[in-house]
Amino acid sequence: FYPHEIVHMVTGEIEPQMHPVVSEGVATWLGGSAGFDLASMARTILKTRSSDPMPSIERLVVGTDIDQELLYAASASLVKAVFERHGMLGVKDLMAATSDKQVLNRVRRLLELSPVQSHHSVTPYLIAASLSK
Repeated sequence: FYPHEIVHMVTGEIEPQMHPVVSEGVATWLGGSAGFDLASMARTILKTRSSDPMPSIERLVVGTDIDQELLYAASASLVKAVFERHGMLGVKDLMAATSDKQVLNRVRRLLELSPVQSHHSVTPYLIAASLSK
């Protein structure tokens, strides 16, 4: 079985119109991806892409040119940060977002970011996720 896909099945029943970035973030945060947990994925990305610029939070949400591994780990690191600040109520709030605008507004509110800060890199969230056990 593949825990990531099981999470999609369960969360899809709860929030069938969930934004794809949030959906992948929740599935990766809870179920990992390709046999790796979020911390391992974040460490690998930070190590192998240290010379590459990381996307901003906004680009992560609205971008179409982000590869799957980075999309999964970065979105999961944001979901994890929301959970650490607001618990499952915050995650459920984020899961209810269906559009790019809703996701950005909720991420800003839940992580207490200004609109300008949503143009900052996802790197700090990946670093925090990489330190998890």
